[in-house]
Amino acid sequence: METEYRPNKDKLAMNSPNPVYDGTITQSALDDPNNTHSILLNLIGNNCDVLEIGCATGYMTRVMVERQNCRVVGFEINEKAGILAKPYLQRLLQATWKIKPI
Repeated sequence: METEYRPNKDKLAMNSPNPVYDGTITQSALDDPNNTHSILLNLIGNNCDVLEIGCATGYMTRVMVERQNCRVVGFEINEKAGILAKPYLQRLLQATWKIKPI
């Protein structure tokens, strides 16, 4: 069976913050040199300090931590998504903002 990088899979089924907000990265996608996740991971490299803006549920964070030994600080505005990403992060930064009409 193919490896999937998806954080807290059991919790997501019950508490998914938003189905669009979550993602899954398969091993075959990571092995594909034309896959956008694979391209991004190659640009980041190994053993790096990363600020991930919009870490969502941490599906990409997990790959950076487990496969590339990166240290990741995540910024996420969705509180539920941030909670799911937190186990993979060195630190979680959360904030909300309001857009005022011009």
